[in-house]
Amino acid sequence: FYPVFDDSRTVQGDQYTYEDLEHVEEALIYIHDNVDYDFLNYMPNLKKLSIVDQSTMPKLQNIDGSRFPAGITIELQQLFGNSSFCEERYRFLKEIPQIGTLALGSSNSSYVIDSSFLHEFQNIENLKLSLDATSNFQYSDFHNFSSVELVGKPYDIAMYFSNEDLEKLEHGDIPFVCPNIDKVKSINNQITSIVHGLNIPSDATDQEKLNAVLEYVLSTCQYDEDVAKDQNNNGGKNRERLLSSFYQEGQMTAAFEKSTQVCGNYAALTATLCREVGLDAYFMNSFNHAWDAVKVGDYFYYVDPTWLDGHTIAFQGESYTGSDGSITIQYIPMTAEEILKSDDPSRIERCSWYMEDPTNISGIDNQQESHKATIIPPGVELVPIESHDELDTMFYETDSQSDTARQGDLNVDDEKENDISSHKFKVNFSGKTYIVGGAALVGILSALGIGSLLHHKKKNKRQGKYKEVNPFDKEDNISKHF
Repeated sequence: FYPVFDDSRTVQGDQYTYEDLEHVEEALIYIHDNVDYDFLNYMPNLKKLSIVDQSTMPKLQNIDGSRFPAGITIELQQLFGNSSFCEERYRFLKEIPQIGTLALGSSNSSYVIDSSFLHEFQNIENLKLSLDATSNFQYSDFHNFSSVELVGKPYDIAMYFSNEDLEKLEHGDIPFVCPNIDKVKSINNQITSIVHGLNIPSDATDQEKLNAVLEYVLSTCQYDEDVAKDQNNNGGKNRERLLSSFYQEGQMTAAFEKSTQVCGNYAALTATLCREVGLDAYFMNSFNHAWDAVKVGDYFYYVDPTWLDGHTIAFQGESYTGSDGSITIQYIPMTAEEILKSDDPSRIERCSWYMEDPTNISGIDNQQESHKATIIPPGVELVPIESHDELDTMFYETDSQSDTARQGDLNVDDEKENDISSHKFKVNFSGKTYIVGGAALVGILSALGIGSLLHHKKKNKRQGKYKEVNPFDKEDNISKHF
């Protein structure tokens, strides 16, 4: 608690009397857990309240907003916390007779915003918004406010405001300020051009829309090798320096202005394009990664375009028996981008991180908690995905982007296992033939750095129930986290 008194008094230590509080005109407070903030009820002359919210739970429920003076300025910032601007945390703001200015976020920190809560306010004169990808803001109307200022970075503003939205605000009845508006409009023109180029039919399903967006993102984005090498070899020592240019003007910056990208660029671009084609999509982030939550049909799925990029699956092709009794199996390796272009649903659904059950992702996350969300955005309900059609096919997969092979369980029943082990196999991969015994087939493929042969019997790929372990490379697959 950092107060500014009207009579320039100084108070030693952190002990304030009620008389002291009556003379506070400005206050900066840091919200932490296990601290009582009821003293805010005793500042009748407070003109400006700045809050840096770092708590994991609501802490201001006992604040009586009606005791605040009319015309007060409220500034809310979120730094490394997991709070959101919502009714549960900031109900007292609605009780203030009049808020002269409500500033949500700053140039270095933005709030996750429950847009429906914001639009309920009738007591705010001026609204100042600094948005970034994590805000997951939904614009509808600002008619309740006397003026609006958008102070976020241009690529972040473009995630939420179309040119049509901006023109309505520019020519509306209330003063509107957006310092980067020309840049935002230019970005929006590029987004519109991309969406037109997707050629999505008007009767497309949600999944067809998602596939079109992902096909574009995977064909356009390339993960930055320097960032990957730094994380793999240096433990991310140069992370901040390397990442600064990728987000310089917002989370989508590098998606438009650099030849390579990192996870925040992938996720921000995917979320924006999904929204543009009519999907509910949200930017998700953890302590070291970013991905998306996209609603397809009745469910929200986790979609990770970064980890999906470069992901390769080798599908079983033709097989035949030679004159010597050996069996030759042809495998066809395909990248996730190629699989999406093939428009084969049975293959698309086998792509790891394409559409995953958000409540059951620990297995394919390699237990790294890279997909443990800092906060679930308002409007997103994560529930277990109902079972889909069973998969019964052989394939193996590898992640070419990080050279980390992913080995799965070999689940076969006794009859099939005996049948496999009784044969020798000629495995043809990329023009090379390997003759192996059935029992050694899985291990040989892993040793080749290709991955392991998987036989999924009554397993649900979308629920991510297979293990991912690489016995040959002990390093975690972390090159794509950032």
